[in-house]
Amino acid sequence: MQHPFGHPDEWTEERRQVIILASLMPPPISLDLLTTVTGFSPIKVLKILEELTNQGILRLYEPAGLGHYCFSDPTMPDTTLRGLDKTTVRDLAQLLIQHVSGLNLSPDVISLFIANVYFVSELENKALEHILCAANYCFQHGANEAAAVYYRMALDTCEQSDQSTKIEEFLIDSAVGLISAQGHCMPLSEQRDTLLKAQVCARKLSDRIRLCKIDLLLGEIAKSAGNYSAAGDLFEEAWNFATLLNDDEMRKKAALVTADFLFWQGKVAEAVARYEDAIGDLEQFPSDEATLRACTTLGWCYAICGQPARGLGLIEAVRQKATSLGFRQAEMDAGVRKTLTLLDSGYIAEMEVVLQDVFKNSEEDLGNYRLWACYAAHAYALYTKGDLEGCFKFQKKAYAKSKAVGWFHHRGPFNFEYMDALEEAGMIHPEMNYESELERVANWPDFYMQGVGMRYRALRLLKQGGPTEQALYYLEQSSSVLSGVGADLELARTKIELARLYLRGSENELSRKLLKEAYKVLSGVNEELFPYELRPYLDGESDHDRIIRVLTDFGNAVGTVRDRKKLLEKIIRLLTRLTLAGRGGFFIAGQDGKPELVASRNLDKTMVESSLFRSSYELILNAFNADLPTNRANKIDDRSDARSGDRMGWALCRPVVLQDQILGVIYLDNTLVDLSPPETELAFLEVILNHVAVALDNAQAYEEIIHLKERLEDENRFYRIEMESSANLVSIMGKSQGIQRVLSQIRQVAPTNTTVLVYGETGVGKELVARAIHNSSSRRGGPFISVNVASLEFGVISSELFGHEKGSFTGAMRTRRGRFELADGGTLFLDDIDNLPLEIQAKILRILQEKEFQRVGGDKTIYSDFRLIAATNQNLEELIRKDQFRSDLYYRLNVFPIHVIPLRDRLDDIPLLAAFFMEKYAAKLGKKILGISKKNMQKLLAYPWPGNVRELEHIIERAVILSEHEHLLVPDLVSGGGHPSTQDQLLPFREMEKIHILESLRRCNWRVSGKGGAAELLDLRPTTLYSKMKKLGISKNLSYE
Repeated sequence: MQHPFGHPDEWTEERRQVIILASLMPPPISLDLLTTVTGFSPIKVLKILEELTNQGILRLYEPAGLGHYCFSDPTMPDTTLRGLDKTTVRDLAQLLIQHVSGLNLSPDVISLFIANVYFVSELENKALEHILCAANYCFQHGANEAAAVYYRMALDTCEQSDQSTKIEEFLIDSAVGLISAQGHCMPLSEQRDTLLKAQVCARKLSDRIRLCKIDLLLGEIAKSAGNYSAAGDLFEEAWNFATLLNDDEMRKKAALVTADFLFWQGKVAEAVARYEDAIGDLEQFPSDEATLRACTTLGWCYAICGQPARGLGLIEAVRQKATSLGFRQAEMDAGVRKTLTLLDSGYIAEMEVVLQDVFKNSEEDLGNYRLWACYAAHAYALYTKGDLEGCFKFQKKAYAKSKAVGWFHHRGPFNFEYMDALEEAGMIHPEMNYESELERVANWPDFYMQGVGMRYRALRLLKQGGPTEQALYYLEQSSSVLSGVGADLELARTKIELARLYLRGSENELSRKLLKEAYKVLSGVNEELFPYELRPYLDGESDHDRIIRVLTDFGNAVGTVRDRKKLLEKIIRLLTRLTLAGRGGFFIAGQDGKPELVASRNLDKTMVESSLFRSSYELILNAFNADLPTNRANKIDDRSDARSGDRMGWALCRPVVLQDQILGVIYLDNTLVDLSPPETELAFLEVILNHVAVALDNAQAYEEIIHLKERLEDENRFYRIEMESSANLVSIMGKSQGIQRVLSQIRQVAPTNTTVLVYGETGVGKELVARAIHNSSSRRGGPFISVNVASLEFGVISSELFGHEKGSFTGAMRTRRGRFELADGGTLFLDDIDNLPLEIQAKILRILQEKEFQRVGGDKTIYSDFRLIAATNQNLEELIRKDQFRSDLYYRLNVFPIHVIPLRDRLDDIPLLAAFFMEKYAAKLGKKILGISKKNMQKLLAYPWPGNVRELEHIIERAVILSEHEHLLVPDLVSGGGHPSTQDQLLPFREMEKIHILESLRRCNWRVSGKGGAAELLDLRPTTLYSKMKKLGISKNLSYE
């Protein structure tokens, strides 16, 4: 084979390395990186690159500037590497990965680079984390084909690896990613088999989040295969998993996907309720295209439920988000859903404007499914203009597209209207006609369209002179089904037809009741939808009655909700419905003084920050600055949809004020033509906002009480645990030069907020140093939270340090604050910090930098103002060399090191300490001991004290117990633990057991469970050892550690 670079045997070693490395690199090929990896001089590497450029193999990569190149033919790297020695390629690939890993680049860029090297070099032992990170990055940025390549590479690597928890997690994520990115290109059976393998792993791990994701995808596959029953079971299982999780993002995703399925089953109100329940107080739209597309369906759903303003606002918000992310499919979906929503709401002229925008996309881009819906909508528009021939033409085009899709079921009640007119004019489609569609919707598992079909069956029956009783039966069935699924818009239309029938029988009161109910819905959508000839039968609800009803509903809502977030959610939802707003939000003054969005509908933070929101943002600023707008809607110029031309709308911005204090600002707007806020409601808005202000104030007070109560409970729990171990705490004492140096360092660092690292052997009194720093600092009025890391079981470290949310894991019966949160305003002391797992070290590093974190199972950011003091009895630099401790965390901790010297190096302090402990335990045990003899003091001074001051305290305590006279009797001391010699009297078994456990704990640095723990040393189960420690009253003596 002719090699593009000439025959490899003719290459110099320098040329060989540069060519291979250039082929391994993703563009751009960097001169600097080639120089670093090869070790060749820049001039030599540049000369080779220039030769390749002159040959037309490479070209300058202009976006990155000088020194950057790319291949002229993108396929050339693969061709180049295919003809070379595999070992050489793999060795250079490993070298390249090693250098790139150490570069100061973002993790995403490094992962993309490394994943590309693995892909082209066919290296084994792939770094799955990098490959999966690259796949996720590509998927999130719409590069689905590249994402699928990396997901499949990760999946293949997992299947060839020895199974472990981490490998099984990677396998699940790779399978889910692959199906999400490119499942539409795979046979349904292959998709299902891939996910079922992942499901086995997820069940083994009891991983609810991953099980939820798998069920959602399996549900979509079952739906695509036409198996609605299986799809329903899978979606419901996914939703049940999601409700058990304390993961808002997963819950929202599950809500959207399952709500989309509920919609296609015709359960529209349930779909809306599920979405509303999941989005919480602040509506934030997803950043993946599949879930974003599901949002557009929800917008249509709102309209069917009688809330077109909310639906249109949601669809428009999704369209803007899709446009900003470059998601063309979601953007086109939004256009189609907006078309159908406007059509259902009777805004035909506005619908045509949107439809023309949709048709600006090519037919190939739109695809058969969207064209089917758009052609049908255009057919209806032509029917309303009397152009039946044009209508029939587009009906045929619509059906042809449905045939191409292989899916004949439609969601358009309007189809029956134009088909009735066409057939009356003799234009009957052989396959899609009035009767065929009645049969189709009756047999399809879609309750909404079944209810619609029953109404049109009744209308056809009446038109043909059929029995009124039979028509009445169909209409009542239609009313029952549509009411059951919450399809208020079509239900109102059915009630109108029912009222017409009842009027024939002179049942005027029942007719009036039905017409009033229908008018109540339709007047909030489009008053023109209500037949003019039936308006005389309306008594007309007075403005006062309507306001009283609104205030009553509002009062019930704000009077029963104590949670501020849920209260804001209800307020926005009610006010958007009250004013017919398309979107709304509640703003508070942020920490920087700028308005901050905290609750919303059809509005997220990215929209607020965009230039399209500038005029509205000015209104909000004015409201905060007490430049209060009049009680009217302000006209705004909304150019959010430039393709539709300039659109005028209204915006309403009012402050929520209590006792001259602005609690926040309510913002509402609508850009839909011919919709404006009812004037009467606007007149009473001030009354409603007064209710809002009081309710918000009460909710905030309630939350503060709950917060203080929970904090007090957590602090009480912590201090009860610490009470026993802190009971023996003394101040630092000693006259030796070493201890005086420590005291001097404490005085220097205490007034600052600098992080301190205290190091020294076990038992020297490291916590005493930490407490002394705290008590000498400005934080002494705050809590001192001490954590012995070595005593924490591996599985609970995150929960203990960062806290956890209710339901985040088995046994998490309530939300609990962690030590970082409890230390707010005070000092956090982490003892034996060398025992922290590496992943926890990374989290602590971020917390030290940002002073914020999330509880386990939560996504709410917690801020804590704490000072950190850490302690260790290990050589952290040595642990860094062994990759057991992060160097970046070490440098962050080692700002002000304090070394506490061992007791054997401060013999001058032993008499002072021994006398103190003697007096302490003599008083505690009720003994009268006057002093320590010279002989006994010599014993103490001659002993090397491997356990340091803690060991001295224990020895003195034992000596006090053994002493029968006025002078302290110190037992014989042996190196290795200070146990009494065989000459001493025998102790009771309980005491000996306690001594033995204490010695084991000392040797294991007070690690109870896990590798190298005291439980392993004693050949006991950790739970058994914990039980014995509790029974014997053993807790770590915090005085000298």
